[in-house]
Amino acid sequence: MRVLMWSLLVVLVMSVGASAGEYYLSDEAGYWWYWDGSPDYEVLIPSSAYAYVQVDWAGSTSLEVALGEKGPLLIAGTMPTTDVDKAWNAISSRWAASVGRSSTTTNSSIETEKGLQARFRVLEGSPNGDKKGIVRMVAFVKDGRLAYLAFVGNESEYDGNVRQYWLRAVHSFDWRG
Repeated sequence: MRVLMWSLLVVLVMSVGASAGEYYLSDEAGYWWYWDGSPDYEVLIPSSAYAYVQVDWAGSTSLEVALGEKGPLLIAGTMPTTDVDKAWNAISSRWAASVGRSSTTTNSSIETEKGLQARFRVLEGSPNGDKKGIVRMVAFVKDGRLAYLAFVGNESEYDGNVRQYWLRAVHSFDWRG
């Protein structure tokens, strides 16, 4: 019954609004193609996630993919800026306050398997010695806007399938058109 309820919720969420992203079957088992954005982009996302939530706010769009009941999250989105620092601050600050002592541990450029140049950042922190939280972001810039992928979760969750979902998203990301 629970699976049926979540399936209905996913169908409802996917069908809301004309500005919502589009989901397509992939040749890769366990993944859907997700198309969205301005400029348009495509990315592979896991097809068996716990929940999918689309957000359209103040010129920004995102899809938050909950990989479990309590996280972690895989996020794909766009922002009306080309300023990677501004985007990083917007994304990381949402979680930085909850981990207390946090710092950006990685700030570099990468090239994806598709040959796209991107900025890569990682925030790490832990509240009072508890579980270490991480935020990973890869940002791509085109046509005066920024598209990004983010991973948010505990460091211990960034393993196995979850790590593969993140890496698959980063390396499958491409611009459409």
